Amino acid sequence: MSTWVRHDRRAPHRFDQLPVRSAAFQSRDVVLGDGCTVVVGVAGAGKTQLAADAAHRARAAGTGVIWIVAGSPAQVTGAYADLDERVSGVRRDTDAAARSFLGWLETHPHLVVLDGVPSPADVHGLIPVGQVIVTTQDRGAARRADGRKLVEVGLFTHGQARDRLASWLADQPHLLDGVDDLVVELGHLPLAVAQVGAYLAITCADYLDRFRAHHDRLSDLFPDDHDRVVATTWTLSIARADQRRPVGVDRPLLRLLSLLDPAGIPLRSSPHPRSTSSWTRTRPRSATPRGAWTG
Repeated sequence: MSTWVRHDRRAPHRFDQLPVRSAAFQSRDVVLGDGCTVVVGVAGAGKTQLAADAAHRARAAGTGVIWIVAGSPAQVTGAYADLDERVSGVRRDTDAAARSFLGWLETHPHLVVLDGVPSPADVHGLIPVGQVIVTTQDRGAARRADGRKLVEVGLFTHGQARDRLASWLADQPHLLDGVDDLVVELGHLPLAVAQVGAYLAITCADYLDRFRAHHDRLSDLFPDDHDRVVATTWTLSIARADQRRPVGVDRPLLRLLSLLDPAGIPLRSSPHPRSTSSWTRTRPRSATPRGAWTG
């Protein structure tokens, strides 16, 4: 059900694109029901992945899905206004368009996901009728649920974290050497465990040595341990990606993509592999001194 999606050069945002399910996704017995569900947890706990899983299942069952990156009230109202113009063909001021689209949703049921809301209070009056999932780090949301279902997402248990890595390495079980020490060092943080699983071509013990070496260097930049764990796993993953052919392209490309709106980056805006290859061959060495992209 995607009749509301229209390709429009003036409105390049896409709100029907869902995050890819992480390999070896674990539902952890979390049930997101009908009506409005507020999913609460620390950064990296897996809130977005739980919402994405629900969205993929809803779409497979024939329900239309709208996914909005909701970092501010303006992003939500702007998305609603954009969508309202698509379904009505009428351009209105932002607030009027947002109200119009909320009214449209009352007669055109969709699953609406508002991902990354700073606080549920920020979307007061912007929650549509029907099935809605709101993800947030706001721990105070439990006191302001207002009758909405609240789901708290915690860290992996030791067994869940271990099983997640084991599923990644099912055909290379010898690489699990040191897995228990590694998942403890990762703090059982789901996002960090997933990043490690995508990286591993060495033993868990060898990865742990690299992790500790980088983790200690980031203590001043990331005083929060969870943030530092994720920053460390990202640093290792990006460094490895940057070593793949064409060497030296992935890091600057990721920096560029990080500046673009997450609500649908047109593929035509990404450098063609042939052009990036040419770039690495012709780029003057002095233009990118050693360490310039290491942040």
